[in-house]
Amino acid sequence: MLKHYSLTALLSAAVLSPQALAVEDSNFAPASIIEWPVREFEAPSSYQVTDGVLNATCKSGQASALYLERELELTEKPYLNWRWRVMQPPLALDEERVKAGDDFSARIYAVAERGLFGLSSKAVNFVWTYDQPIGASWPNPFTEQAMMVAMRNQSSPIGEWVTETVHLPEHFQRHFGVQVETIDGLALMVDCDNAGGERRFQLQRIWFSD
Repeated sequence: MLKHYSLTALLSAAVLSPQALAVEDSNFAPASIIEWPVREFEAPSSYQVTDGVLNATCKSGQASALYLERELELTEKPYLNWRWRVMQPPLALDEERVKAGDDFSARIYAVAERGLFGLSSKAVNFVWTYDQPIGASWPNPFTEQAMMVAMRNQSSPIGEWVTETVHLPEHFQRHFGVQVETIDGLALMVDCDNAGGERRFQLQRIWFSD
């Protein structure tokens, strides 16, 4: 089933909460990530922590995200890093750039609030794809406020930990033509609601660096 709400809209509303405070600790371990609020698009995906590792799984018809609604300073630490792995090859899809194929083995989101009440907020979505070239980018098929960026694909190692590092201000400038010194939310998701099937990834941590 197709997603009816964009994660961008969700976090745009969330950052207006009085709880949206600047963060001092920019190192997020699974024990803290699992406490992030859940947003369900369809039936919920499964998120659990075992032996210090976050396990994210979904089956056909499931899609939900864990999100952090907080202002994060990028001036001194502009790099977003995370360490993840997929536990099975990405499912073969005919087209991942359309609504019917908008399911990925793993997603990490960064959201910047923009516009009155955050209605023009922007999101960059770093995904583990099936066959998109690594480094490729394309508009999210559900909202023009989000861009997808392929970090890994079917040629990437299976069952091996890989570390990603992205310069967030550069990505927001490149994809949206906006300058950001802060972002207002982070999220992660595994989803199986559009193309079906089963997906699973694991996450060791998320952190910011200079």
